Amino acid sequence: MKILRKCFFIYLSAMFLLAFSFPVFAFDLIVPDTGQDLCYDWERIICDEWHMEGFNQVCDSLPYCPEEGEDFYGQDAIYIINPPDLTDNGNGTVFDNITGLTWEQKTATTEAYTFTFDDAVAYCNDLTLGGYTDWRVPTRKEISTLLNFGTVSPALDTAYFPDYTYTTGDDMSYWTETDYHDNSTMVWKVLMSFGLIGADFKAPDPPVLSKVRCVLGNTLPDSSYVDNGNGTVTDTTTALMWEQKTDDDSSRDKDNTYTWLEALSYCENLVLAGFSDWRIPNPKELERLVDLEKSSPAVDTDYFPNTSNGRYWTGTTCSGCHKKIAFTMDYTDGELFKGNKLLSDGTHEYLYVRAVRNVSPDTIFLSFLNASPSSGKVMISWTTDSEFDNAGFNIYRSKSESGEYIKINGRLIPAEGSPTEGAEYSFVDEDVINRTTCWYKLEDIDLNGVSTFHGPVKATPRLIYGIRK
Repeated sequence: MKILRKCFFIYLSAMFLLAFSFPVFAFDLIVPDTGQDLCYDWERIICDEWHMEGFNQVCDSLPYCPEEGEDFYGQDAIYIINPPDLTDNGNGTVFDNITGLTWEQKTATTEAYTFTFDDAVAYCNDLTLGGYTDWRVPTRKEISTLLNFGTVSPALDTAYFPDYTYTTGDDMSYWTETDYHDNSTMVWKVLMSFGLIGADFKAPDPPVLSKVRCVLGNTLPDSSYVDNGNGTVTDTTTALMWEQKTDDDSSRDKDNTYTWLEALSYCENLVLAGFSDWRIPNPKELERLVDLEKSSPAVDTDYFPNTSNGRYWTGTTCSGCHKKIAFTMDYTDGELFKGNKLLSDGTHEYLYVRAVRNVSPDTIFLSFLNASPSSGKVMISWTTDSEFDNAGFNIYRSKSESGEYIKINGRLIPAEGSPTEGAEYSFVDEDVINRTTCWYKLEDIDLNGVSTFHGPVKATPRLIYGIRK
C-alpha cells in the first residue's frame, strides 16, 4: 500500500527570484497545514487490517490514502500544504516560522494554571519570558494556526508543546481575546483536546476557569478579497481562491447539501473559472473565511452573498472526537464544530460545502474590470492589485455573452505590474456600432504561456447629443 500526497508550494522559488528582477514578495499570511496525515473512511482509518481496543480503532497494517477517482479521495491528508514549521527557542518559547508568531511553551507548573478571563489577560500582560515582556492573549485566528489535527489531547505538536496535563483525557479550554460578535460579554475559546472552537461567557457566575497560552508578535492580518467576476473570490492575504455559491438551482446553488463523501467528490470534480484543481477546505482555511464580527451568516456578504446559515464541511476528520465525525464551520455564528459523517442508524448528515484552491504565484489579482461606452467607441479599463510572472493581456469581443469571442488587439498588451504593485490599464475598441451591445473578456497570459480569462463585461456605444465623440 502507498500513502498518496499532493504537495503545494506557494513560495516563490529561488530560481524565479534569480531569473527575474521583481522585488521579493511573500503573501501576508501563509496558512499552516493541519498536520493530519492519515486518511479516513466513514468511521475509521483507511487500512486493510484493524481491530478494536475498547473504543479505539487500531490499524494492524500500513495505513494508506485512496487514489484519485476512488471513494474518500480529496480529504485533508491527501493535500499537505505548508507543513507546520516550528522552532524550539530553548528559552520557554516556540517560534512559528510560517506565521511569525512566538508562543509560550509552558512548563508542568504553568500548564496547570487556570484563570478567569480577566486573570488570563493580566497573566499574559504581566508575563516575562524568553527576554520578552510584550505577551498577550491570542486572537481566535492566531491560536487556530497552532492547532494540530493529527494529534489528540492536546491538538498540538507535543514535540514543541509537551503533554503535561492531558494524559487523563481532560477536555480543557483555552481563552482567546476575540469577542463573540453580537455579545461582548462572551469570548471565543478553544477546546484544546480536539481543536473545536466555541463561545463562552467571560465572567459567568460562578466563574469559569480556563487555560491560556500567551503569544507575541504582530497580529495576523485580516483577509483582503478580490471578486474575480467569474464566480470566484481571491483572498490576496492568503492566496486562497474561494468558490462563490449561486442562487439559481444549479449544481453550485447555496441550498445544496451533501454527505461528507459527496462533498469531497463535489470539490474534486468542480470546474469553475477555468480551474479544475478545486478541493475541500480544511478547518484552518475556513477559519480565514469566517468573519468574526458578523453573524447569520458570519462572512463578508459583499463577496460571498449566497452563504447559507449552517455548517460547511471540511475535509478533516475529528480523530479525537470520533472518526465518524469531521470538522465543520457553522456560518450561522462562526463556530468550529462537528459534522456526522456517519450517524448511529447508518445514515449520513447532509451539510453545505464551499470549494477552495491555492492560487499559483503565476497569477494576477484583478481588482477592477469595466467597459465604458461613448459614441462609436468602448474603453475597456482594468486594474491589478499585483501581478506574478505576467507577460501581458489580450482583449476579446463578442456580440453576445455566450457567443464566440474574437481577439481585437493586434499585439499583446505588455504587463506593467509586479508581485508587490499593481497597475492600471485601458484599451479603446473603435470597431463598434452605436446602439449595439458588445461583450468583452480580458485574458492574462503568464510567462509560460498559460492564460486566464476574466469577465465578461458589456457596453453599448451610442451617439451623445448627435455629436460623434
